[in-house]
Amino acid sequence: MAFAVDNLQKSLDEAAENGVKLIDQTPRKGAEGLNIAFMHPKSTFGVLTELCEHPEE
Repeated sequence: MAFAVDNLQKSLDEAAENGVKLIDQTPRKGAEGLNIAFMHPKSTFGVLTELCEHPEE
């Protein structure tokens, strides 16, 4: 499952502060030029969750 966010790093930081285990601590390049990061399924009821953001142009 993927969610589009406006500020990926801020979203990751907030998730980690709230106890969510992250696979990616910082954004990385993904498909179609998006910045992406994943949350660990152990923290999201078994669902691999992706956060994605369009890079600044």
